[in-house]
Order: sequence, then C-alpha cells, then structure tokens
Amino acid sequence: STPLYSSAAADVYKRQMMVFAIVLIMIIMDIVMIFQWFILLIHLIQMEMVLLIQLLDLQVYAQT
Repeated sequence: STPLYSSAAADVYKRQMMVFAIVLIMIIMDIVMIFQWFILLIHLIQMEMVLLIQLLDLQVYAQT
C-alpha cells in the first residue's frame, strides 16, 4: 500500500505545484498590468501638462 500512497501523494504535490505556478503567473500578470496602467497615467498627465503649457503660452501671446 505504500507505493500507491506515495504515487497519490506525488500526484497531489504535482497538482499543488501546478496551481501554485498558475496563481503566481496570474499575480505577475496583474502586477505588470497595474504597472502598464501607471505608465499610461503618467503619459496622460504629461500630455495634459504640455497642453496646459501651450494654452498658457497662447494666453501670454494674446495679451502682448
């Protein structure tokens, strides 16, 4: 009965490791996605600042 138990335990261990690997990959993908959204937010803020500076420059030129 020992080899059968050992085989079943090994199968359970393999399944647990596979589930762990899948969960780890999903967590890493979530972190990458969050990082990509953060970079996108930074780019949008940068674009907004550039547009604001251009608008302020137009107002300065209009006043002169």
